[in-house]
Amino acid sequence: MGRGARLEGTLRGPGVLLVHGTLSGTLDLEGDVIVGETGTLERILGKASSLRVEGQVDGDFRVEGTLQIATGGRVGGAAQARRLETSPGSSLEAQIVVQPPAPPAEPAKD
Repeated sequence: MGRGARLEGTLRGPGVLLVHGTLSGTLDLEGDVIVGETGTLERILGKASSLRVEGQVDGDFRVEGTLQIATGGRVGGAAQARRLETSPGSSLEAQIVVQPPAPPAEPAKD
């Protein structure tokens, strides 16, 4: 999604999403989301495999893997992720829950 573009609504499906514009609404992705330096996710309700923030994210997000906030990236709202990585110069003003993967189920006993 290009710089200066604005999209409001729902986006679902597989693949990688690279945001340089502004996106608001609902994301339900089976892939990675990268918010570039000029990108903004606002009033977002989202789910993705991983989330890298170089721009700004504000809303509620569930990340199956790593939430990575790069230098200059800003995250507000609430997020749940398996792993959290922050860089110097990043901003985090959110409720964060970091949950490791569930342990593998024990085999059934006969």
